[in-house]
Amino acid sequence: MHRCLETPEIALQVVQQLANSPEDISVPSLARLARTCRRFSDFALEELWRGDKFVHRPLLHLLWCFPPDLVEIIERNDGTRGGVNQLRPFVLQDLDRPERYFRLVKTLFYHPGDTTLDTRILTLFSTWIPWDCIFPSLQTLTWSAEYAHADGDSPEIANLLRFLLAPQLHTLHLGGIGDMSLSLLTTVASRKLPIRELSISAPTATSPAVSISAFLRSLRRLEALEIEPPVDQQAFCHLTSLPTLESLIMHGTFDICPCHSSQHESFPALNDSSWYNADLNDIIRFLPKIHASPLSSFCLDPDLSTTTTLVSAVISGLAGLPGPVQALRKFTIINLLWEREGRWEGDQWRVSASALEHLARFNGLTHVALEAPGGFDLDDDGLAGLLGQLPQLERLCLNHPKTAAQLTIGALVIAARHTTLQRLVLAMDGGTGPLPAVGISSASMLTELYVGHTHVGDPTLMAGFLRSLFPELQHIGYAWFGEVDELDGEDTDAQLAAQQLFKLRWEAVADIVEQIGDKSEAKEDC
Repeated sequence: MHRCLETPEIALQVVQQLANSPEDISVPSLARLARTCRRFSDFALEELWRGDKFVHRPLLHLLWCFPPDLVEIIERNDGTRGGVNQLRPFVLQDLDRPERYFRLVKTLFYHPGDTTLDTRILTLFSTWIPWDCIFPSLQTLTWSAEYAHADGDSPEIANLLRFLLAPQLHTLHLGGIGDMSLSLLTTVASRKLPIRELSISAPTATSPAVSISAFLRSLRRLEALEIEPPVDQQAFCHLTSLPTLESLIMHGTFDICPCHSSQHESFPALNDSSWYNADLNDIIRFLPKIHASPLSSFCLDPDLSTTTTLVSAVISGLAGLPGPVQALRKFTIINLLWEREGRWEGDQWRVSASALEHLARFNGLTHVALEAPGGFDLDDDGLAGLLGQLPQLERLCLNHPKTAAQLTIGALVIAARHTTLQRLVLAMDGGTGPLPAVGISSASMLTELYVGHTHVGDPTLMAGFLRSLFPELQHIGYAWFGEVDELDGEDTDAQLAAQQLFKLRWEAVADIVEQIGDKSEAKEDC
């Protein structure tokens, strides 16, 4: 071996380069290094056991490290593994080989009740291992019972969680847990773990707010939180005071803390916040809490009670906060409820012209993505004003399930004047009529264009028009025969024929644009 490879830093670089290679190269190469060369063995094993990228189903691999006369895996008639039998009493010498690997595991994904084999293996480990935590170096634990069988929250399975609370555990994801698993939160809190990232959902639990509130209030170094059950006022007040909390993701309703910012600066480090299935009245009450927060990303998924007035109130309220006005880079309104249910209930809310004017106050925005069932009060002049006030904008997505739009095809000429825009989603009117004159030498950097339900006439003319506006254009998308076509009920034969026609035309436009681009590249090469 070359003497340079005896330097630990160089050996580590070699291993890290392999770890970043494609999986079909990295896994066998790292395994060979771990088996054949002591200089590389520790580094290679660290990479192999770092997560599930290389070692899939680590519990099964660890079981194979024990002597074959200790356990046997039960094979079913169909060839699948159905369980584990212990053949003799465990003795400490049985750990001679596997102990090293137990101490290497830093990430574990466990799905209680999802597979009886993994549960049986983990139960055996909790019986055999003489130290307090099965995996002493564990840093990230995902305990997901969301798709588990009925016994996924049994006392026996829930109790296994206490054997996974390593002293270095900083990331904990508890998904779909019930009353038994929630009962162990007091144990987790008593360990005073350095938890920095936490997610909890307890859809089947009975009155989970009390247990979760007490647990949240025990955490002092939390940096990221995602939580689905209700958050009571005490827990919310604690969250506002955390100096380290940077990311907050909430699902459903919550109670606003009545405390004021006179005692502490609310959310002093918060830069990323998302709210799903949100009552916008809650959001309006939340906004004063982030008055001075360095918020760079804000995402809303409104519930089905949303109105145009509430949307406008949220955006105008946000625009009145000095912290977000300076820091906001990404603003998103999505509609997961509509995607899940395939329909909208109640009034079809819009994004009003005044809301868009307030949004333009965030002149540092780079990403704007809005989905509105009733569309947008935005015409070509309004778009020109919006883009003119957002000079750093890279992505603008204005998506709605309607075929009618106030924007005309001339909006593309306006967008082409914006030199930083790279992705554009707009539904426009007038695509089958005469195309507007380009009238500019385009410096647009746009690479992705999604036209929704925009009509199109001659594909060749449209392709030439788009190519002259967007010389870097690589992808064109459309909504014809997309996921939003069934909003208004069953389509008639004539409607289906029209959809098919526009689908084929936009496919032709995309093909011609690609061909023009290939020819341009060929000329440049010459």
